[in-house]
Amino acid sequence: MTRLNIVTVLLIVGALVLHGCATNAGDPGTEIVIGSSVTFDSDIYDQEIQFSIMLPDGYAEDTASYPVLYTLHTDFLHTAGAVEELAGIATPDLIYVHLETYNSGDLIPSKIEGRPTSGGADRLLNFVRDELVPLIDSRFRTQPFRIIHSCSWGGVFCLYALLTQPDVFNASLVATPWLIYDGDQQYMLNNIERFLQERTFTNNALFLALGNDPDPGLKESVDLLANMLSGSEKPGLRVQYNYWPEEDHYSVGHKTVFDGLRWIFLPWREIPENIALGGRIAIQHYQEELASRFGFDIGVHAGTLSDLGYRFMQQNLFDQAIEMFTLRVELSPDLPHSYFSLGRAYEAAGDYRSALENYQTARDLARAQRRPDLSRYDDYITAVREKIAAGPTDTSKPD
Repeated sequence: MTRLNIVTVLLIVGALVLHGCATNAGDPGTEIVIGSSVTFDSDIYDQEIQFSIMLPDGYAEDTASYPVLYTLHTDFLHTAGAVEELAGIATPDLIYVHLETYNSGDLIPSKIEGRPTSGGADRLLNFVRDELVPLIDSRFRTQPFRIIHSCSWGGVFCLYALLTQPDVFNASLVATPWLIYDGDQQYMLNNIERFLQERTFTNNALFLALGNDPDPGLKESVDLLANMLSGSEKPGLRVQYNYWPEEDHYSVGHKTVFDGLRWIFLPWREIPENIALGGRIAIQHYQEELASRFGFDIGVHAGTLSDLGYRFMQQNLFDQAIEMFTLRVELSPDLPHSYFSLGRAYEAAGDYRSALENYQTARDLARAQRRPDLSRYDDYITAVREKIAAGPTDTSKPD
């Protein structure tokens, strides 16, 4: 690989039309950039390869590194929307790479009659491992946690990659894997046991999904696959299988990427309450466990700390709530709501002076950031000052 060209920008462009207001007839509106189309020369394929890439918001301004989601044989725009929607809420920010150039016969591992170019899964997998992933890692700031998602024949490729080279991708999101592509030969099912015996898994995850497909043989084969994988109790491999009869062959992929990403990062998004009750030290140990699982210091989700803090407040566990919100402030020191939540906990605990200090910090940050909820903080500041003026119930330490 000697040449890398960012040749086009992927855009959603339209004329802006609002009630009572429209752009000039020739004005296409403002361009909304969601990513770039990139080409490079592949030695393995001896041709030019194209992929699309979407970087996280703020990528150009920060120095952080990100996990990478790879897809092929699926819809770039929909997956990009799911990645954007989930970022920071149910998943960390991700770099998203969609392979545009591939031979469909390379999605399956064995030859089938009438498709002379079929059976090239090893070539495609070696290309991904030896050319595409190193290129992305060298050109962009990546973490060593990689996810792959695809559907139908692409789902077969994802499974084959997991079962033969589990070090290439840490997690696989597989929708409607067409295991019956070779009829009665059933190459994949007949080799599952061998694959499992020959491979060692290290924190690998498989999210497998199937819709209401009209071919009854497909469900039977996917059910059998799921039972074989789950029943193997293979160390280092987590399997989640969902059958969604309300979905079909074409819609199941959309739900798979959305729910699958949430499932992969659920341990990051939700800290078990028994761990949270152990306080800062227990959460630090939990972070170390997450770092081991994901292969990088993923931390914990700041929103989860808030959820736990308010839950503890409802249980009148004010010390625990204050500790959760304090950790939230440490994770998000520029967010006004972090200090506001901590102020709420102090106020509920009767420490009005500490509550006032945090409300004022929240207001000052909101003012500097020109946030629309500035008056909210002023209201809480006024109310807690009245409580301080009342005097005797304030449990804070004297100045």
